Amino acid sequence: MIRYDLPSVAIENVATSSVVKLVSLSIDCKRANSSDLSLISNGLPVDRQSTPESELSTLNEDELQSHSSTSSYYASGVNIGSNSDNMLLVAAIRSTCSNNVKTRMKALKCLFKIATRHRSNLPYFVDSFFDLCFHRFNDTSILIRKMVLNLLMKAPISTNLKTTETLDVAIERSKDVGSAVRKKSVQLLSKLYTYSENQTSRVKILSAIMMATVDLEQAVSNAAVKAARDFLFGDDFCQMVAIERAELLLLTTESLYNGGHVEIMRQLYVQCKDGLVPSSSEIHLARDLASTLLHQYIATDTPGNPNGNLFNILGYIISDIIKIQPEAITIADIHLMSSSVDTCEEKKTFCILTILEAVSWKKFLQHKSIMEELKRLISNMIRKPLSYRALEKSVNCLCLIDSSKSIKVSKTALTKLIHLVHGKEISMHAHDIVILSVTSAICACNSYRRESGGERKHEESNIHLLNVVKEMLYVVRWSIRNESSQRDIDIIGKSAIRCLGILLYARPDLLTSQPILQLFDNMINTASNELKIELLYVLKKLLLKEYENDNEELQQTEHFTKWSAPALENSKHNSVSAIVQAHFKNITDLVLVNDIYMQTAVVSVMTEIVKQGIVPPSMASIHLIENHHLSSRAKKLMSKGPLLVSSIYCTPQHKYIRTNFKKVLLSPRIFVSTERKFATQQRD
Repeated sequence: MIRYDLPSVAIENVATSSVVKLVSLSIDCKRANSSDLSLISNGLPVDRQSTPESELSTLNEDELQSHSSTSSYYASGVNIGSNSDNMLLVAAIRSTCSNNVKTRMKALKCLFKIATRHRSNLPYFVDSFFDLCFHRFNDTSILIRKMVLNLLMKAPISTNLKTTETLDVAIERSKDVGSAVRKKSVQLLSKLYTYSENQTSRVKILSAIMMATVDLEQAVSNAAVKAARDFLFGDDFCQMVAIERAELLLLTTESLYNGGHVEIMRQLYVQCKDGLVPSSSEIHLARDLASTLLHQYIATDTPGNPNGNLFNILGYIISDIIKIQPEAITIADIHLMSSSVDTCEEKKTFCILTILEAVSWKKFLQHKSIMEELKRLISNMIRKPLSYRALEKSVNCLCLIDSSKSIKVSKTALTKLIHLVHGKEISMHAHDIVILSVTSAICACNSYRRESGGERKHEESNIHLLNVVKEMLYVVRWSIRNESSQRDIDIIGKSAIRCLGILLYARPDLLTSQPILQLFDNMINTASNELKIELLYVLKKLLLKEYENDNEELQQTEHFTKWSAPALENSKHNSVSAIVQAHFKNITDLVLVNDIYMQTAVVSVMTEIVKQGIVPPSMASIHLIENHHLSSRAKKLMSKGPLLVSSIYCTPQHKYIRTNFKKVLLSPRIFVSTERKFATQQRD
């Protein structure tokens, strides 16, 4: 074997000592057919009649001149004799240091073909070639860095990929400035994960892939999401694999948390869950993953994460699995969570409550002992000094569990509401949470009961709803009378009014009750603008609902039948219109309040009032222009103008207002002359 000894000065100028190994092993290329080594041009086999010399001619003379002492030594001092194979190999090695990007690319492709085709009889050459590739990762050209990653992806696994070094450089290149390089690095990491058996390496790979899912470049994030989806829901997903993947999820999430990217896992799953199509064959897979995550996270201590921030991710993952596959959660998992919800720290409790919110409780009603124990524990949690979000989830879970029953309507939740609105054990925000949660749960249960039918059930529902309305009225009156803290009053009062709107939207027949009528009188005259604005928007929603019920053509559309809330036959009347007409003067007077939010709410309601023909447009216009201060806001109101004046009323005066609405708004005195003009016309 012929070897070439290079001077030390030459070695110092070489990017890596691997070039020395390549040159020393170049004589071994005699075993290879020269036609197989003719691969410089675009890395592809060429015509059998061509020679290595003709292939070298594709490289310009200037390109072959390297600017390092080593390349000069190769060009002049190496005795390569007449062996064309050696000449081709040495030229390719020398060209990897060229200043021309295309020259370096052709040289690397040529060496890659030699290394892969003759890996069996040139093992040392293969190792040296990959050492050279690792050093090419620092190339200034994005094309070179991308091509090196592409070559490593195409390399057969049987070759010595030097997995550890390849993994390190692939993770490093996943943060490259070039988006094409980052995309190739993600694809290479996905391939390395498939053949990696070391758990530590797999965690590193998954962490890098999940970091790439939030890349600003769409192509990079798409490639990362595809790789992550293959990991989470691949074809080889079975019960044993689910346990392994659950452990990796925990370790990977911990690694991301330590790196300051705790939300990446949640964002990844939000993107990946769209690819999980519900089918009977995937039910047991989803159940395995959910159950394993529960046991790995809830039943044991959080591994290596004292702050417990994994709840931010795993709670969403498990709850999404349950939403996609409701059968994924079992009574054993419910029992496990109920035994842990009252004893673990708040952040892990939040994770459990997030999961419980996604559970469909009707299929667990036969397990009375477990359900009652869970309700007792959640009820006790409401009195604890929990955070705002944890308290909200506690009340929501209690309402969802209670409202799933088919006979009683959330009596435990109503008892909690009565206790909280009369007591001062928790903050004002808790009143807001409890009122909204209880009302939503009761309305949902009431809709279910109306669909199932039955006079007795309907009567029980009415009695219970009236009790809820009574509590709502108490809260609103208390918020109106109390003057200790206007901010807290507005929070509680707005929540109560919003909940009344939910109740009245589902049951508009309650509008005719005397307590509701008195409440409207009190609220329209209250001093709080926040409560008035909330009331105006409630009236607008009720008007829209009444319009839908009265419009037969609209009821026949697919959108109405799909999205309209169910209503009783005797509730389709014009009680909302009667209330609006009774308080119309008070509503229009609010447009003069020096509050842009109040003015917006009033104009929005008046638009719907005039559009439905509840009052003549002239009445609305009079109130809009009765004060000259409105002229500064005329342009903003002009966008609402066509709707305010379009109605079933088409008298000459209404037509005049419709065609001259801009003049009327900009000049309040015009309306007086308009009245005189029409009076003269009528007299004549």
